[in-house]
Amino acid sequence: MGGRSKEEALNEIANANCDVLISDIRLLSDGNGWDLIREMGKLRPRHAIAISGYGTKADREKSAQVGFRQHLVKPISSKKLAAVFEEADAQLRAR
Repeated sequence: MGGRSKEEALNEIANANCDVLISDIRLLSDGNGWDLIREMGKLRPRHAIAISGYGTKADREKSAQVGFRQHLVKPISSKKLAAVFEEADAQLRAR
């Protein structure tokens, strides 16, 4: 999925075959990543990761509250991203 808007992402997720979703919190033209996750409902992939330029306690709590498993703050190193994917893989395999 590579949508630039919340509406595109919502339309594409119904046909996507993915277990992990990464969404920027603020860069959607018609909403934000928190809205996206809320509106996906049961279509939300099992492991959702938020990325943002903001990492306040309130931002992290809101991400967790709406269903993101992780909230990463930019810039994100390739090492950190690899670790996040390894963790997601391990959690998904455990189910």
